[in-house]
Parts: sequence; C-alpha cells; structure tokens
Amino acid sequence: MAFITTLFLSDILHSMDRPSISTSSNQSHRVIAWHKDDQSLYKCTRKMSRTANRLLSIVKDCDANMELRSVHLVNGGRNEGSIIKRLESEFGASVGLQFSINEKVNCTATDRILNVLQFSPLNTSEAVSFTSMRIVLFDLDSLVHSLQVNGAAERLSVVWEIAEEVISSICQQSSNDIQEHFVVHVKCNSLYQAIADMLPSTAECKLQLHVTKNDFEAHLKQLSGDEPCTDNKSSENVIRRLRQKKGASDCPLSIYPIRYIQSNNDDSLLEICRFHNYDKERGCLRSRRARENPNVKGCEMDHKHCHSCGERDHCAFECPEQNGEDIAPCSLEPMIFNETNDGVERKPIPSSRQQNTGDVNTQQLARPALVVLGGRLRGKTLASCEALPLSTSGYSKSEWVKLPNLLEHRGSHAAASPNGSGLVFVMGGGGVDGNLDTVECLKCDDTELRWQILPGRLSAPRHAFGSVTCTENNPCGDANSVSLFAVGGWKYGQVSCGSVERLSLDYPCSSLTSNQWQLCAPLLKPRRLHSVVASADERSIFVFGGFIDERHTTNSIEQYDIDMNQWSACDALPYGAENCPLVQVIPDWSREDNSFLIFPFGSDSNSPTSFKILRYIPGAGNLFASVLIPGDDEKLQLPLKNWAAFSVASSKKNAKAYLVGGTIDGKWTDRGFELDLQTMTWTELPAMQCARRRSVTLVLE
Repeated sequence: MAFITTLFLSDILHSMDRPSISTSSNQSHRVIAWHKDDQSLYKCTRKMSRTANRLLSIVKDCDANMELRSVHLVNGGRNEGSIIKRLESEFGASVGLQFSINEKVNCTATDRILNVLQFSPLNTSEAVSFTSMRIVLFDLDSLVHSLQVNGAAERLSVVWEIAEEVISSICQQSSNDIQEHFVVHVKCNSLYQAIADMLPSTAECKLQLHVTKNDFEAHLKQLSGDEPCTDNKSSENVIRRLRQKKGASDCPLSIYPIRYIQSNNDDSLLEICRFHNYDKERGCLRSRRARENPNVKGCEMDHKHCHSCGERDHCAFECPEQNGEDIAPCSLEPMIFNETNDGVERKPIPSSRQQNTGDVNTQQLARPALVVLGGRLRGKTLASCEALPLSTSGYSKSEWVKLPNLLEHRGSHAAASPNGSGLVFVMGGGGVDGNLDTVECLKCDDTELRWQILPGRLSAPRHAFGSVTCTENNPCGDANSVSLFAVGGWKYGQVSCGSVERLSLDYPCSSLTSNQWQLCAPLLKPRRLHSVVASADERSIFVFGGFIDERHTTNSIEQYDIDMNQWSACDALPYGAENCPLVQVIPDWSREDNSFLIFPFGSDSNSPTSFKILRYIPGAGNLFASVLIPGDDEKLQLPLKNWAAFSVASSKKNAKAYLVGGTIDGKWTDRGFELDLQTMTWTELPAMQCARRRSVTLVLE
C-alpha cells in the first residue's frame, strides 16, 4: 500500500491553532510525530484516538473521525512499563508480534528481530465499511543508542533508515480491502532536532511544524554531502540553516579574518559581515530573517562594503579585484577600511581589537603553564580561556593571563595536550545550540596564538566525556607518535554512550589536516561525567565511575589495553554501588607503582568519604587507601568543603596536581589549589579571571 508521509514535530500536539496542509489525494496517509524526550512520548498516550484524528485532519481535506483498529508498541524505552500499564487499562491485554528488519550500518547489513505488542480496542467493529486508523508508539533512541557509525550526518541517515524500516514493516500488515491511515509517534531527539533545523524560526511561522518525507530525505543527503545544497522550490516553507555551525572548518568566521569599516563621523568601527560576503547560497541568515519578519532583530554588522577590498555595493565573492576567482583566506589579514575622498584607506587593527588573540597574540605562552578552557557560568556556556604560569617559588606576584577564545563556546567538553608538544586539543562538549563534534587545536609555540578547527570530527556530537593522550617514541627519531582518545559521554542529550575513538598523529611533522578519528572497542558500561586517565607508562587507559543514565551513577572501574584494543572490568570505587560520588583521578607521579589519586566531589559534609582523597593501586592487595600527610597522621582531604564540579590536572615534571573552578556550596567559584605530591600540602592559586564549572584544565609543559 502506498502512503503519503508527513513528518511533524510533537509541538503541534499542544497548539491551540490547527494549520491545514490537506491534499486532495485519496491515498492513505502516514503521519509521523517526532518527540524529543520520554515525557513527550508518554504524554501522547493520553486520549490517543482524539490526538490521532486531530493529526490526520491536518493532512486530510475534512475533519477526521476514524475508528481506531490497533495500537502497536514497538519499544517504550524507559517508559515501557508505564506505557503498557496505560494501554492495558484502556484496551486490555496485548498480543505479542515479531517483525524482522534489516539494518545497514557502515556497509554491513544485519537482521534484527523486533518484539512488538499489539493492543486492540474492545469495541472494534468486525466489518468496517469506512476508513480506519492504526497508531504506533516507538522509542527509536533506545533502539539505536549503541550504534557505532562514523560521522554525525551518516548516523542521522542510518537512524532514519531504521525508523523507516520499522514503520514500514508494521504498515505492511494493513488491510488492502479498506483504506487505513497510520499515526506514528517516534521518540528520537536527533531526528527531532534535524527536522527543527529545517523549519523557520520566525514568530509568524510557529505552526509550520511539518516537512514532507521527500524534503527530509533530501535534507539528509545534503548533510552527508551526497547532493549540492540548493533551494527547494517545491517546499517554500522550509528554510535551511547554514550546514556548518560557527567555528566549523569551512565557516566564514573560521577561515576569514575580522575586518572593520571606519565611520568618518566618530571614528567608530563596524565589523563587516563575513556571512554576507562569502556565503553565496544564503548570505546572512539574520538579515534574511529580519526581512521576512519585522519583529526579528537583524544583523548589526556592515553589509554595504566588500570584506576583500572595502569598496561599496558588492560582496567579496563578486569582488572585481579577484577577477571571479575564489579568495584565498591566507591572503587576507585583519584590517580596518576607511573611506576617504581619495579612495579606501587600509590600516592594521590595533592588537587590543584583534579577534581571538587575547593578551598574548604576539608572544609564545610561557611554559610550564596551567591552562583552563571553556566551561559554564550561571547558565552561560563559555569560550574564554586563561593560563597561569606555574612557579616553584610561590604565586604572590602571579596572575592568570587571557588566552584566545575558543572558536565555539564549550562546556562539559574534553581536552588533552601531548607532553612536550606545545599542542592543545579541545573536542566536543555542549555548545550554544547543542552538542558538538568539532575539534580545535592551539599551537602554543606559534608567535601568534590562534585556535583552528581540525577537519577530523568525532563520530557523533557528545559532551560529558573524557580524553587522554598516549605517546610513543618513533624509532626513526624525527617525530613522536601520539594518540588522542575520546571516551564515553552523553550523546544527543539523553544517551550515555560507550563509544571510544582514537586520533593518531605525528608531531612536529604532522600537518593535522588529514587525520581522522577511528572507532575503538567500546566501554563495557556506557557512562558520562566519568574520569579518564592514562597509566604512567601510557599503555593503558582507566575509566572511573560516572553516570550510566540520567539519575544513577556507577562505581565500576574499567581498564583499556591500547595494544590489544580491549576493555576489561577492574575494580569498584569504595563508595558503594548506589549514590557513588563523581570523582576526578590523576596519576600519582610521586610513586613508581602505577598508582592513582582519587579526588571525590564533595556534596555532604556529614559523609565520612565526602572529602577524603584515596590512593588506588591496581592489582595490589589493598586496592584503596587513605593518603597520609608525610610527618603527620592526618589523612589528606580536599582543601574546601562541599567542593564539586572542579577540574583537575597534573604535572609529571613538577610532581604536582591542580584543582580549579567548580562550585562551593552550590555557588560557582574562581578558586583553585595546587597539591604538592611529595609533601601532600595544599597551596591556594591566584583567583581565575572568570569563575567556571564543567571546564577542562591541563598542564602545558
């Protein structure tokens, strides 16, 4: 049976106004409502028949009043028990069915058997002479959370194909004798967001919460690069966003330097819009939306001058000076254009106004230094970074130095720096518009510090994960081989993942432009907000604790053998299986037994383990032991009570640990402390320029 398929966001279910996109076709309809979370999927089970008829009336040319033939529950996820209970109270007992679907992931096809519960209304007519409908409930996120797919765009396509396969398998059982329509409720945050990205954001278009199946599949092909991105003339209600976010490797903000036009009246500077000048397909989306809706604030940058030459009334991609050729970003420098009677005058930008250079734009960063990157502050996600030159004689005259801002705001991200490389890698995290898969690199040996986006992306956007580096000496002696590992995390804002990825490169000879992430063996237990640390010999990676879902933590420890590409369960943190605190872990550089120091987040001053720091020695008879202060019988504790969400780093060369930021009694803090691993004494660091939590701290040596 052929269907007309329309995709809705679940937001339409709660709207008092009902749009009409009715067609005159006599074909059966498939209406798919996409839900972004468990609560939304569960809410749709209330008054299902009325809701389904309402959705169908949007796509049909008359009010729908159809008889409900059946309800299929494919996978209820975490709400499965609650959904079954609600359906049984309304329809009685269910009948178990099985469907076989074919999954094609990374060019490998596998068959999967799905168990489906079918509920039939008690008052269903034996003979039906009019059109009827069936309802399907489907938690797609729970079905695909363990997929290992290379690339975020590719994953979206695979998830969509699985959804189509499941829905089509159920729809095939419909009767050919009568016309049947299907209303399908699917919980999948990633596809919900992908559809939302296609829709207008203007206030007057709030009801346009739908796209056609063909438009959505074309959108997925464009995301994966299979088709050029062109305007869809047949679907004027769809406004496609810029495919690459701010900070992406081909985004105008990343590859073209900032330039200003100077006003002759007051010498003020106005930045020239780079989207307007270089995005041939869409131009500046802010200005476009403002033209469509007067109530929307437009772009405040200059759109009258060319970013390339500074002249009026043309864009950079059509600049006469370029003779139709593409502009090489490396040929441009930050600049101020000043219109005079003799033409456009060009002059350099004062260092204080140069974008993304901070206070150290003309000098190398002194090492060793403690570096703090991004984070969160009172609901804001930060891009700011700062560094503290490390001292062996105290910090009475030391202060934090502002570093270049990250190209993308990041919180709960990961970062790593291969020892002695002068390279800082920052990856993933939660950004302003959602999770990120991009990787930024800062070369601290360059005379001008500037972040750059690397072409290699994580396989999927994620935050709340960990990263480490492991280095091997190259036998040739001219370079070091280093591997960056990204471990676990929180995908799509709701799924703890076990995926592990590896980025291999050589420095200093690697250009960093061709390196790609490769999937490794996944964690035995998916988790987020865990601690990831490499062993002293850098041949193993240990993972400690973390959240396994939205509410529950784990005390398990896993070890990854890099050479064998294999995870094994080790031990358990000595805090109990339930309510295990989150921890931060570093190698104990003061010892030679491959031991680790465990710093628990403090949350309950009455708990005897809230602030106690432990030493963990894998394979020892006494795995965990309190850390005693030399020359004293006291046990080492955190220097502050109720200190949580801090970040930690360590210096092998100086045998010291550093704890900075986080919250104290639930309030953001700019404080930090240095721990001497030889004497086990604390020294308070100068206050950071910005309080922050969920940041990343590392030592640049």
